Amino acid sequence: MAVAAYERSAGTTRTPKQAAAAAVEHARALVAADDVEQACRVAVDAYDAGRAIGSERARQAVRDFRAGLGSVPARFTCELDDRLHNSYLEDA
Repeated sequence: MAVAAYERSAGTTRTPKQAAAAAVEHARALVAADDVEQACRVAVDAYDAGRAIGSERARQAVRDFRAGLGSVPARFTCELDDRLHNSYLEDA
């Protein structure tokens, strides 16, 4: 139900920061619906959006999302983990 609500609201007008925050919440809803693979794709998009607009809050929300996933198969998290790792290297 929550996933459908996020999908219906995707076309609404939002600021880029609001859209990134909504994407992270959408990813959380997807995890709750046992769609970890899609959740990670949505989180990657949210991270990229946050990075593009310089929003540390959006990027932190994605990091928190990933930390909350715990141990899941790498095939689902590989791209997200790469983004987070590369960002760490760039910021160091």
